Amino acid sequence: MNAQPSAAATAEPLLLDAALPEFRFSRLACRPVVTPPSTRVPGLLETEPGGYAGFDEPGWAKMAAAFFVHAYGVRRSLLTYEARATRTDPVSTARFGRYSTLVWPGVGVVLRGAADDRSGLRGRRTTPMRRCVEMRAVIVYESLFGNTREVADAIGEGVKEAHPDAEVECVAVVDALPERIGPTDLLVVGGPTHMRGMTTGMSRKMGLKAEEKEAEREERAFTPEEGAEGPGVRDWFHDTLPKAHTGTHAAAAFDTRADMRLAGAAAGGIARRLRSHGYELVAEPEGFVIENTEGPLREGERERARAWGASLQVA
Repeated sequence: MNAQPSAAATAEPLLLDAALPEFRFSRLACRPVVTPPSTRVPGLLETEPGGYAGFDEPGWAKMAAAFFVHAYGVRRSLLTYEARATRTDPVSTARFGRYSTLVWPGVGVVLRGAADDRSGLRGRRTTPMRRCVEMRAVIVYESLFGNTREVADAIGEGVKEAHPDAEVECVAVVDALPERIGPTDLLVVGGPTHMRGMTTGMSRKMGLKAEEKEAEREERAFTPEEGAEGPGVRDWFHDTLPKAHTGTHAAAAFDTRADMRLAGAAAGGIARRLRSHGYELVAEPEGFVIENTEGPLREGERERARAWGASLQVA
């Protein structure tokens, strides 16, 4: 969350239910209610907005409350809760004052618990809401035998090293759904090089089959990555990654490849597709060398990947 709201924060706030209906947020306090003052748990009487202002039956307190979503800087939102209360007569004012004294200190605890429950965070340690996240980086990778995953992990370590307050996540391409990626300040995408470019369904099948036969011949374990059959990065660009929205969308591309003159490079194709999806490249496409089809990485490549990740800068 930014330290200071941008000019966009002055935009008309949105009701949470209208802004994000797919999340099925609770309708708690989204409609005006009136409640009888009591030191016991109050009863609730819902009323439509048109009848709220004119409700004046003695012995009641009226409260209207809502959640709002505000624009808050670049690709960030601020969730606020607002409530207004009034009483219908002097007796209600005195009684409701005593009730508020008893109940109000626990309202914050209840709201935080409800928010945690709705977001699936109950029972987990959560980051305080006041913490400012400098940036969010996501590294999406395709990996058949673990080499590209290892490079992706090293790149993530480098980004974290350069930006200690950043939120950094490495995601296998088979798990990289739009809701998992979310808004990012930096998107890094990488995969193995097959036939001078990105993998295809056929190249993955052929590569896996060849390595399985080689493993049988050498009497060793055959351990491809989970999801190695696909879909791969090529499919992900075509079927899953949405076009970038307006704003700053930094990106970078990498691959793993063999050290031979005609090996080619998948990173160039990945970079072109990032551009076509509206992303701005902040570095030239980079390749990291593996010793043979199943690896390992060449000595020093993991360290170079970490340094490359640290060099990626977001304006």
